[in-house]
Amino acid sequence: LGIDDESDSDTASKQNADDEELAEQIRKTNDANHHLSKMADALKHENTRLMQQSTHYKTDNADMQRQLEKWENTMDTLTQSMEFASTAIDQHTAEMVEKD
Repeated sequence: LGIDDESDSDTASKQNADDEELAEQIRKTNDANHHLSKMADALKHENTRLMQQSTHYKTDNADMQRQLEKWENTMDTLTQSMEFASTAIDQHTAEMVEKD
């Protein structure tokens, strides 16, 4: 009987040690999961911030594109006006030369 009692005691002791090791592994896994969850939340927050910033930049870019188109149209108008004025000056000069 003494041998069986000792064997049962060793088995129980080993089982207890295994249970404690498993409990420690579960704690470590839970800690790691908690840490990963916090990191995932931080990444989601940063992703949201970047998406908002991207939307802001896209809006700014669209505004700048519209402004550029207005400036290009203004430059086209000024160029046409200068060409018209240059032609008018040339015609006036030619008419003045003919009169002399």
